[in-house]
Amino acid sequence: FLATSAITQDNFERMCGIDSDKIVKGGYPRCVYQKYFERIETFDHNIFAEKGLPADTKMAVYAPTFRKDSKDNIFITAFPDLDRLVEVCKAYHYLMVFKMHPIMENDPQYLLAKETYKDCPYLYFWDNKNDFYEIIDKVDLGIVDYSSIFTDMLDAGVTHYIRYIYDFEDYKKNLTDPYDEITAGQKCMSFD
Repeated sequence: FLATSAITQDNFERMCGIDSDKIVKGGYPRCVYQKYFERIETFDHNIFAEKGLPADTKMAVYAPTFRKDSKDNIFITAFPDLDRLVEVCKAYHYLMVFKMHPIMENDPQYLLAKETYKDCPYLYFWDNKNDFYEIIDKVDLGIVDYSSIFTDMLDAGVTHYIRYIYDFEDYKKNLTDPYDEITAGQKCMSFD
């Protein structure tokens, strides 16, 4: 097992019964490789140009974990007013990337938003056939919830986070560690 942090190692040992001598401690290879070696590009990385935005546009990425109890209509709960989000992205020069967990890609409201806003220059609906880790180090703002992608973003050098946990009261029963101790960034409890 590869442990990218002491918390990850503790989880492997405690939850999976893995002995510490079976754990390799180090950075996440997909993040490290892109940072220090010749970059891998299996798709066009210039998503700003694809959307007609200038190269100095910042990238915000919403990368939620899946919800065990409800796989449908999570997207509309998280983002009830995409027009408002578009205005904020426009004002602050951000491209908002929705990097949905594969289990959540078929959420009917997500699919509707993807179709409705497909031509919007400020919203980008990530295609999971493309390896997100090829551009993870280009993220300016990670918008995370309970997903382990937070540690991957940290490893890739992302420094700014919003912890968007609008459903914390419902979700906290699924957490094995104290949330505030293992995450960083401004907490945001609602879309507003």
